[in-house]
Amino acid sequence: MGEATGRCWFCVHTRRGMERIAALNLGRQGFATFFPQHRKTIRHARKESDRDAPLFNGYIFVRFDPVADRWQLANSTAGVKSLVMQGPTPVPVPPGVVDELRARCDAQSSMKSGNDAGAGDDGRVDERAAIDAGHAGLLKGVVELDDQDRLEVLFGILHSPQPQRLAGGVR
Repeated sequence: MGEATGRCWFCVHTRRGMERIAALNLGRQGFATFFPQHRKTIRHARKESDRDAPLFNGYIFVRFDPVADRWQLANSTAGVKSLVMQGPTPVPVPPGVVDELRARCDAQSSMKSGNDAGAGDDGRVDERAAIDAGHAGLLKGVVELDDQDRLEVLFGILHSPQPQRLAGGVR
């Protein structure tokens, strides 16, 4: 693994709509997981309701030691498609990114929204300024972005190509 030694956070691509199940099953196997969410307003039949939705649709985080732990088990876990890989090795999340996300969440792993969101006047993150400010800048306004833009931020942080876009979304 090279520079990734000790326990690190990694990104897990889950099956569609199975983020909770993947996190639960990985946890049962002894892996530490983090499934960030945000409050989303759903409008249906003239009714509105708020519910928790995945912050990064189809992705959660898992922590393990790539040398000492049997991380390959994660790929065969119910709800998991695969770890985000670069060749034969999983791509570690840069140090501090998951800590920053966790700091922006409440006890139920739901992202806080509001005045400290850090988005620009039009509700979007200035990516160049955010990169200059580090990962914290990228993550500051992530909750205000749409699902696809949040995934672009995630894969920008991972320095990994985003999965191919298909008619039905990202797979």
